[in-house]
Amino acid sequence: KLVKLPGRGLQYTLVDVPGFGLDGMSDKWKDNAIQLTDSYFGQRRSVNTVFMCIDVQAGVTPTDETYFEWMTNVHGVFWIVLTKCDLV
Repeated sequence: KLVKLPGRGLQYTLVDVPGFGLDGMSDKWKDNAIQLTDSYFGQRRSVNTVFMCIDVQAGVTPTDETYFEWMTNVHGVFWIVLTKCDLV
């Protein structure tokens, strides 16, 4: 989705990539989701900020921790957005 801010000429592209920390997800689906995400970020060098949503009820998974490290090394800037905080 392209978002244009009035009068500034700035454009943002919002991309919703597949989740990979969901309960019940098969290992094959999770591997494919991770591979797709890696490929996307590898090809899109213009990406300079990543927002990663974490369900506070599920907590941080080992896969999330791997991505935190990967994003720190590759992109440098990423933000963690906590979701479902109202349910805790």
